[in-house]
Amino acid sequence: MSPHNRAAQFAPFSALVGYEDAIEETARATDQGVEICDDLSTMLDQQLAKLRESLCKEVKITCFVPDKRKQGGRYNSFTAIVKGIDEVARRIILSDGRTISIDNIVNLSLEPSMTNGQYHA
Repeated sequence: MSPHNRAAQFAPFSALVGYEDAIEETARATDQGVEICDDLSTMLDQQLAKLRESLCKEVKITCFVPDKRKQGGRYNSFTAIVKGIDEVARRIILSDGRTISIDNIVNLSLEPSMTNGQYHA
């Protein structure tokens, strides 16, 4: 047997394929969604009512995004233009095609949009 083949017998190997990936997935941190209090819920309803009056406004949204592989998720903040609101499905439809569940929104603020150097509320 050649020295190379002999050395290959003692090379490290992974006895449990995928074990390290499973450990990493378990260790990956996620946040737990918070329960929205009545005051925050009222404020969000008021912001949604303002948004319904004139769509295609730029808004800053902070929402909880559930993790697809484990319990929990993360909070995500972004600015986007709202194309529509689906009242039945309780979703906000954004101009880029994404949809956000109204139930996962924790903060919604209407951003002034700038056109021809002037701000419009």
